[in-house]
Amino acid sequence: EGSDFNQNEADYFENYTGWKRLYCKLAFEMDHLIQKPFFERSITIVIVLAVMSSGLSTYQLASEQYHIALAVVDQVISVAFAAEVICKIISCEFEPGLYFRNR
Repeated sequence: EGSDFNQNEADYFENYTGWKRLYCKLAFEMDHLIQKPFFERSITIVIVLAVMSSGLSTYQLASEQYHIALAVVDQVISVAFAAEVICKIISCEFEPGLYFRNR
């Protein structure tokens, strides 16, 4: 499914020029992305992985045996959470403070 803008959206983007217009379009795309069920399910999976990783790292034997794997998983989790925050902040357009309020 593409990102076809309807006339109202196109008119909205006309209010901006240059980098603001590009950022506005990016915010529009990010807003559509974060509302997709796939996005929400992906974040849920990352949360489950974080819980499992945290649980495994508390066991000394598992922590020693899988030290590298747990470190890689922790890095992937960090990147995924950072990407989620960035996408959600960008989706707030020119009011990033909205990210910290209920939307």
